Amino acid sequence: MSGKAYSPAITATFLLTAMLVWLFSITSVQAAASRSLQEGLHLGNAAYGEGRFQEAIAIYSALIDEYGFSPELLHNLANSYAAAGENGRAILHYLQGLRIAPGDDDLQADLELIRQKAGLFDQEHSFTERLFRHYNMNQWLTSALAFYGLFTLLLGLNLRLHFKKALSTLGPLLVCAMLFCCLGAYVQKEEWYSGVIVAPDARLLLSPFQESSTNGSLAEGTLVFAEKSHEGYLYVRDQRGRSGWVNGSYFARINTSAATFHRDGVEPDSLRQ
Repeated sequence: MSGKAYSPAITATFLLTAMLVWLFSITSVQAAASRSLQEGLHLGNAAYGEGRFQEAIAIYSALIDEYGFSPELLHNLANSYAAAGENGRAILHYLQGLRIAPGDDDLQADLELIRQKAGLFDQEHSFTERLFRHYNMNQWLTSALAFYGLFTLLLGLNLRLHFKKALSTLGPLLVCAMLFCCLGAYVQKEEWYSGVIVAPDARLLLSPFQESSTNGSLAEGTLVFAEKSHEGYLYVRDQRGRSGWVNGSYFARINTSAATFHRDGVEPDSLRQ
């Protein structure tokens, strides 16, 4: 018994139809997501403009939970915390935005402004430190991987086409560039695991116990580096070299993904307040 044969034209038509249905469904989902995002942004911006800052904070936080981190949404959230007088959370989210978009001048300007108002001043950085801080750890590692790929490609071309002159000239440059990017990633490693004090005047303890004597306090919004933990307490160090134990609930890590979301019909600038 022979099976029914289908012509190539029918098969191609079926595949094309299935592909069009799939593309239509994907487009419909993206359009619905864009509308939801725009509606949420409208509500958040309206709440912010009317002085309902806690409501704006809740809306922007929900949008981030649903769509993921983006510099623009983090900027809006940080502005809302700043307007509500929660400097620690505001600084945290400004830094998170800069973690994703290190070159964002608006984020940097607002961060410097709130630090000045709170009496927090970033330490002076040397030219080398400013150079390495221009990109985050992920960007340095990505650049190192790109240079490694180019070097590998050059080696492959040399085996095939005998590009000895190009290899001797470009090879060392690519290796140096790769090593420089690895150094940049290493320098940024400590900052990648940094966090912010989000409680007013967090006590700096000599031991990880509530009854321990104090060694001063850390102002809300202080950038610190967590080095170890013990039963709900963290041993932290600030940029001025002060160190001690703080309650873990006073510390919020600058923990973000470098991935940003993109929705059809939503321009990044339209996300800002």
